[in-house]
Amino acid sequence: MEPVGWREPFSDPGFAFQVKWDGVRILALVGDEVILQNRNLRARTEQYPEIVEVLEKLFKGRGVVLDGEMVVLDREGKPSFSRILRRDLAADRVTVRRLRKEIPVVYTIFDILYDGHQDLCREPWTNRQETLREVLPEADNLHLTENFPDGKRLFAAVRRQELEGMVAKRRDSPYLPGVKSGYWRKVKARRSLLCTIGGFTERLGRVASLLVGAYDQDRLLYLGRVSSGLTEAQRHELGSYLPGLSRETPPFINPPRRTDMSPVWVEPRLCAVVEFSEWTEGLKMRAPVLVGFTRDRPTDCIL
Repeated sequence: MEPVGWREPFSDPGFAFQVKWDGVRILALVGDEVILQNRNLRARTEQYPEIVEVLEKLFKGRGVVLDGEMVVLDREGKPSFSRILRRDLAADRVTVRRLRKEIPVVYTIFDILYDGHQDLCREPWTNRQETLREVLPEADNLHLTENFPDGKRLFAAVRRQELEGMVAKRRDSPYLPGVKSGYWRKVKARRSLLCTIGGFTERLGRVASLLVGAYDQDRLLYLGRVSSGLTEAQRHELGSYLPGLSRETPPFINPPRRTDMSPVWVEPRLCAVVEFSEWTEGLKMRAPVLVGFTRDRPTDCIL
């Protein structure tokens, strides 16, 4: 079951609210053995042996199906999407054994579909939550997602802590496998940063994307390539303005290595506000969108 996107945070007594964890969605099917599957029902049992072990110990033979998110937490206790991807994409047992020690995972569980071979999908969400809290003991590597009554307050806390967002769930909602339903609503928290433009790419004679960055002390760091949010009028104006700022070498201390972009480097004079969903492990903005240009000085663009 998938949530639909929702534009604004809200509070409603008919809904409960959960933190949206930035991880990999996983179903756990526990019977005589444990099978882990991702949202496309592809096997992920081999990738998370520590979760298999704890689920076997707790539920083997009982017959449960759990829904949740595999999450890797960084040193500050925040989910790291890039690190969970390293675990999820591990292809051989040697790599899995090494990453198990280097990158421990937590299975954050937020729903139960079956218990003791009883189908709970048609039960209201509140009943499933009661069952989940009854059957799921405290255990290492397992975390039961908390429910909050006030969506606006939770979303404010999520933004302060720079988490991905929240999910609102109708208290009377069934579980609809394979369905994207308004019973569940996701609200993503996006961040913004004042950036300066240090280059651009072209396609068919027009500006295709902007290469943006910000200063760490006196070093200009490359933070990503932005194309979303650029209007046709802006592309036209930038095509007239940016070539006049061109330079031979990149202004960034860490210019992108991709050779297919053929960037045009420019003096960092123009500033813009960029929204994005989160930082990658390589300190790049994920899903950046141009909000607009500003009259700030490049030296105001501080990481």
